[in-house]
Amino acid sequence: MRRDRGSKTASGAIGFFPGILISLVVGLGVGLLLQIGRERLSLGLLLPSAAVGLLIFLLIDLQLRLTRRWRAGLSGARHGAVLGAIFAVSGALAWLSVFTVWATAAGQRVVPGQLLMPILLAGGLAVVIGFLFYGYERLRGELSEKITRLKTAEFAERELELARAMQRRLLPPLKVDAGSYRLAARNRAAAWVAGDFYDVFALPDGRQAIAVGDVAGKGMATSLIMASVKAMLPLVAVGGSAADTLTALNERLVEDMGSREFVAVALALYRPDTGELEVANAGLPDPYLLRGDGAATPLETPGPRLPLGVRQGVAYEARSGRLEPGDRLLLLTDGLPEAQIGEDEVLGYEAFERLLPRGAGDPSELLGRLFRRLSLEAGDEPSDDWTAVLLERTGTEVSPGPEDPARASTSH
Repeated sequence: MRRDRGSKTASGAIGFFPGILISLVVGLGVGLLLQIGRERLSLGLLLPSAAVGLLIFLLIDLQLRLTRRWRAGLSGARHGAVLGAIFAVSGALAWLSVFTVWATAAGQRVVPGQLLMPILLAGGLAVVIGFLFYGYERLRGELSEKITRLKTAEFAERELELARAMQRRLLPPLKVDAGSYRLAARNRAAAWVAGDFYDVFALPDGRQAIAVGDVAGKGMATSLIMASVKAMLPLVAVGGSAADTLTALNERLVEDMGSREFVAVALALYRPDTGELEVANAGLPDPYLLRGDGAATPLETPGPRLPLGVRQGVAYEARSGRLEPGDRLLLLTDGLPEAQIGEDEVLGYEAFERLLPRGAGDPSELLGRLFRRLSLEAGDEPSDDWTAVLLERTGTEVSPGPEDPARASTSH
């Protein structure tokens, strides 16, 4: 927004009534200076001097107000010249008016030749006083604006810290070791507040739900949407499949979210006792199945892949399979494979797959290694949030029955 130079006057630096008082004092001071060397102090000269100071102030204030809109389009030397002219004219008019009234009241004859020097002195004095007042007002106004901006920035920073703290409290522990499986998570925000989140919770039938999400937008509103999704997810997941869960969650979010708000979610339902796995995806990159032998396979799910909250009536589908002992499942947001590595270049999925952790190791250590590799490629300040959850089956393999699903890399 353009600042209106004329929105403040010379009096605005110290207030209108204090400005009047200072102008009177300045006028009296000039009157005293004019009487230096005289034997007696003349009250008749002091009063007109005080009146000149007061009138200069009032005329400057009036002219600045009248020319406010016109001066808003001026800048630099042109604006300074206009101000100087306003101050000089105000001083000349003030002295001429007061002197004429005073001389008439005193019965003295006004000689035009005697007016030139006092007019020039009054105009010069008005220019000096006017620019001092105006310059001080400008400095004071700019300082006030800076203080306001600092206070606004400080308030915004506190709000962001609050939102970030809220997110940390909402996220589960970064590491879980349940004996038959181990789980680790990483969440790195590109800014103060991340749009990504993850969740891990147990269902009444013994399944473990692992979800990774990416909320459109940033800031406090993102945290509130994330909290809403995390609150709904365990409720709609009870007793249902991964596909049913996302379908039901989508219907609720469509009703609650705005036209530009949506959430991308990948959900895995895992049975720790058998290794059975079900994965549904609504708008996130394909999760990866990392075999114990080092093979990495993207788990593409059938059906629609629209993010949640975009459209009603979306029937999501899921992919079923089973983790064998030593197998791992990696759920991730798009910030990782689409990390920016140049001004107009992203990492890409093929390059990302070469960075995937392979071999033995604790899931937390493997995720830490993946994030360090990404930092080497994309730098320490990612342009988007990075979130990933790594699930590893460590328990003894259960012999598959005739109705057990095939391995996750081959079945749908």
